[in-house]
Amino acid sequence: MEPLETASNLQKISFLFFLGIGMLHILSGLFLGNNAPSAGETTKWAFIMERSFDIPFLLVSLLYGFSSLYIQFNSEKKPHFAFATVLFTMALIILSSALYVNFFIPDL
Repeated sequence: MEPLETASNLQKISFLFFLGIGMLHILSGLFLGNNAPSAGETTKWAFIMERSFDIPFLLVSLLYGFSSLYIQFNSEKKPHFAFATVLFTMALIILSSALYVNFFIPDL
């Protein structure tokens, strides 16, 4: 399997997860923003979803975005492994920074 074919498959799958997790994350934020007092159990689940879906949403966003960049800037004849390494390093730095902020500075 070629690198661009793998990146294309990764882009398609991560787009589906991006849509699904993104919609759930936005809906949980809307539930919390409305402060639905009559829906006590719903507010509890919305709070749990809003707090726990930020890192998975960031992960699939990075996968989708960087796989799109990789596909766009590479040609079929000559894949650039240095460019893929730079993209992977950038994604790893962004994800580790978000994990650090999420776990060690939770009230931000």
